[in-house]
Order: sequence, then C-alpha cells, then structure tokens
Amino acid sequence: MRMLGHILWLTVFGTSLLCIASFVSVNTQIVGLSLWPFSTIITAEIWLVVLTSMGFGLLAGGLVLWLASLPLQVRCRRLTKKLAKADAQIDHLSEQLADSHRHPDDIVPDDLSPRRLAR
Repeated sequence: MRMLGHILWLTVFGTSLLCIASFVSVNTQIVGLSLWPFSTIITAEIWLVVLTSMGFGLLAGGLVLWLASLPLQVRCRRLTKKLAKADAQIDHLSEQLADSHRHPDDIVPDDLSPRRLAR
C-alpha cells in the first residue's frame, strides 16, 4: 500500500512539473505591474507573475486553514487529557472491584496491610 502511495505521489508531482514547465515555456510575454499609490512600474514575464501570485494564494489559504483549525486542536488536546484521566480512573475502579470480589480464603497476609485496607 505504501508503494502505491509513493507511485501516486510521483505521478501527481511529475504531471504538475510538466504542466508548470509547459506554462513557463509558452508564456514569455513581458507585462508591467503597478500598484496604485506608487508610481513605479515593475516589468516581469507573465509566467513569473502568475506563479508568484498562485504561490502567495496557496500560502494565504494554508495560513487561514491552519488558524481555523487551532480551536479544534486545542479541544482535541483537552479531550485527550480528559480521556486519559477517565481511563486511569476506570483502571483504578476495576482493581477495587476485583479486590472486593475476592474470596476470603484467597487473601494473602500482605493484602491486609493498613495501607491496602484504607483504599
């Protein structure tokens, strides 16, 4: 199964690289970019402008998704700790129940120690 995942990843990655290389080789026109409050005009090839803006968009989208998932991660951590405490309590209560169901003949002298009886 792991090998199939690697093959799929390589196929998607290779196809993406071929598409990007094709896009870069075909779109070599020069464009001028300007931002309103500034009078400077930057010239660059169109493929560079498109790929840069796509990269910034992917980063911004990833940042928004990560920030949106933070409350879920905090809740998951809190519930994991709560579950661990509940499991420990269940184990402790199971031990107590098992101790209370022992037959009096099965009790060894160590079980009658004051600390053990105080439970």
